[in-house]
Amino acid sequence: MKELKITIEGKDFTINLEKAKSLGLLEEDRSIKEFFVGDVFSSGFNPILIVQNGWPDTSKEQRYNIAGLDGLFLYSDFGSKGASKEEMLTYLNGVCGLKFVKNVNSEIETLMKKLIK
Repeated sequence: MKELKITIEGKDFTINLEKAKSLGLLEEDRSIKEFFVGDVFSSGFNPILIVQNGWPDTSKEQRYNIAGLDGLFLYSDFGSKGASKEEMLTYLNGVCGLKFVKNVNSEIETLMKKLIK
């Protein structure tokens, strides 16, 4: 039995984690906390690809955009300014059931190098 011991208002409690989960009292945090350029996410259809939005000025934060619905064309509401890291995380976590698939950045890099050989 997995247990968690906590103290609330000076009283000690033991929480049976398996029972709490079976009763629906515990939910696993499935929120997306990090992403990288080249990450692909999907909710089962229309996978999205995180891309860099322009070349970052050293004095400004990196901005991101979404591609993947029609190849590498951008298709988000972020427009030409792109989204900050926080805005992108908010977006990713707002799409119902979105899950990380894989990062394809190195595969795209390999493909591009093969094209010029």
